Amino acid sequence: MFITETDLLMPGMAYLPARQEDGPRIRTWEVAGTAHADTYTLLGGVLDTGSVSPETLARAFTPKAEMFAISLSKPINAAPQHHYVAQAALSALNSWVAAGNAPPSSPRLEITEATAPTFVKDAVGNTKGGIGSPWVDVPIATYSAFGPPGPGFAPIFGTTELFDPSRLAAHYPGGSAPYLQKFEVALESAIQAGFILSADRREKLDIAAILYPK
Repeated sequence: MFITETDLLMPGMAYLPARQEDGPRIRTWEVAGTAHADTYTLLGGVLDTGSVSPETLARAFTPKAEMFAISLSKPINAAPQHHYVAQAALSALNSWVAAGNAPPSSPRLEITEATAPTFVKDAVGNTKGGIGSPWVDVPIATYSAFGPPGPGFAPIFGTTELFDPSRLAAHYPGGSAPYLQKFEVALESAIQAGFILSADRREKLDIAAILYPK
């Protein structure tokens, strides 16, 4: 079960009541910072042939305030982890079915214990818990699962709020070099945990360097 933040709590599609413990034939991966759909949904499927350059692929993870030629009040969710963790999930499922190698269990996204549950946020506004990734553990943006009110599917595309220059400098005083060092450590941790494929390591490092705000 691959669960984005939108899938877990959005009214009308909330998975929360169906949450269950992992067992012999089920694993549930809840992924922090993800929306039901995002920039990769709109552009990645067109661009990502498996052999394009990092510069081209980075376009699929660039925040855009447009969806199906409709202008929105905020950029939609551009977090890369939805795509890359989903690839690891499919690979793990295949290995589980073909060879009996059970995938790792995922921590659950943190939510408040209330009549109307909400996500527990970290210091920059990203959701705590779930499957971490370099994009939430070493952030350059705040990613929301819920888009602003708008036409059609806008609410399920979430939002991206890039750090302004002062916040970025506060997190990474030395600029892109210390950011990329921390990103690589967090990436390696996710790979070792089994939630990102090692085959994607170089691609993600290259894209991270391109997407760091200039």
